[in-house]
Amino acid sequence: MKEFILTLSFNITNILILIFCILICNLAGMPGNIFAILRKNDWYLHLKKPFFHPPSWIFTPIWLSLYTLMGISIFIILNHNINQPKSALALFYFALLLIFNTFWSMIFLEFRLFIAGIIAIIILWLITIMTLYYFFLVSYIAGILLIPYFVWISFITIINLSLWRLNKPGYQM
Repeated sequence: MKEFILTLSFNITNILILIFCILICNLAGMPGNIFAILRKNDWYLHLKKPFFHPPSWIFTPIWLSLYTLMGISIFIILNHNINQPKSALALFYFALLLIFNTFWSMIFLEFRLFIAGIIAIIILWLITIMTLYYFFLVSYIAGILLIPYFVWISFITIINLSLWRLNKPGYQM
């Protein structure tokens, strides 16, 4: 906790950087929400789902919360010496994480590709592990803040695999 408090100084610049970090992370999640809203995601609604699939209404608040935690986490990383190799790698893997998160949303929700979506989310899961590793090397608190995202991505990966199993490959609505 002491590390977190020392990392933050409450000046206007840091507050604006924090807000920017949170906004960037939430913007990375916009494609998935846009696809769901624009198409009302009838395809997804009609898929056979596993018994452990959460209700649809819970996805948006969970993603919003996770992206906000991610924004705080990257803010903490940016407040460390970013010229160190471990900090640069933390930023690199975090950027990959945001990119693959967006690609997975497009591949799975917009293009409705089960296998490609599963491959994308497994790659995202592996990138998340690498991001966690480097975040923990730079800042314990930043790493802790990414754990809920890792747990959620793990759960979503299991859901994706279950959806594929329950809905024959190539299933079209």
